[in-house]
Amino acid sequence: MKYLKYIVAAIFLIFPVVVFAATVKPDALEFQKKVENYYSLISYQKLDEAFAMKDDPKITLDKFKKLYKDPIAATTSNFKKIRKNVYGFEVRVIPKDYKKTIEFYDIVMELRNGKLRTLSTKKIIHRVEERVKFNNSLKASIEWDDGIYKVFINKNGNKKLIVKLKATESEQYQSYSNLKFSKKGLYLTFEKNGWEWSGVNIYDIKNQKLSNDFYGSGLYGFTAKEDYFYLCNESGISGGELFVMKMQGFIKKHLYGGEQSEEKEALTECGPFDSKRNIIHYKKGDLGGDNKPYEYSIYK
Repeated sequence: MKYLKYIVAAIFLIFPVVVFAATVKPDALEFQKKVENYYSLISYQKLDEAFAMKDDPKITLDKFKKLYKDPIAATTSNFKKIRKNVYGFEVRVIPKDYKKTIEFYDIVMELRNGKLRTLSTKKIIHRVEERVKFNNSLKASIEWDDGIYKVFINKNGNKKLIVKLKATESEQYQSYSNLKFSKKGLYLTFEKNGWEWSGVNIYDIKNQKLSNDFYGSGLYGFTAKEDYFYLCNESGISGGELFVMKMQGFIKKHLYGGEQSEEKEALTECGPFDSKRNIIHYKKGDLGGDNKPYEYSIYK
């Protein structure tokens, strides 16, 4: 378990290649593969091999090893071509000490005779991760502020912090994403993300009230009147859950799962949600076996 995070990080390094390969020229793909391999070697502390990939006369092998003496997990993303053989990209660094915050860097490298030369490195202190707009007077954003993720709401020009999260591997969650206003603009939803967990939060805009975390981020949303919220998570390692919640007072009614659940069947499928009849469709049964369909009418 000690090195699980590094293994997962290395897997993450592979995925962008598939996405990038479909849209870029072979030389750009070659560069990305080299960069991903370079940071993978650093993550696994194969520093001699990583150093052999560099073309940088200002850094000796000893200096390189001191710079990366502590194991890290590093993932790359957002590759862009600047000019011939020169590319910019982003690196996400997870320190060895999981209590320290995750860091992001903007890197520019040049590919010279098959080797990598770093032209610039800049730590990302602040940036807007996501921005959504309901109308001109109601907006929201997720912002990165030097190790802290923050969710803001801006109503009539007044920007207010809703919640913040320290981005460390010692915490269950490390980031926020998927910021959305409900169709009527009464609520703001956003997801919390971790290595093995995800969750949903709801912010009541009128009453300025934030819900507790709701585990999972599968099928969820509001009824047309926005007086009820529903969430359905299929069974997994931690089991499934299905509930509806009356928005006035955040009162939950579990249809499946929950803290006191002793379910004998698995929640194997969620959805769809019939918005016209306000009915949730789902299935229960054996994972990989026969599953019986069910439906629940929220207003019955």
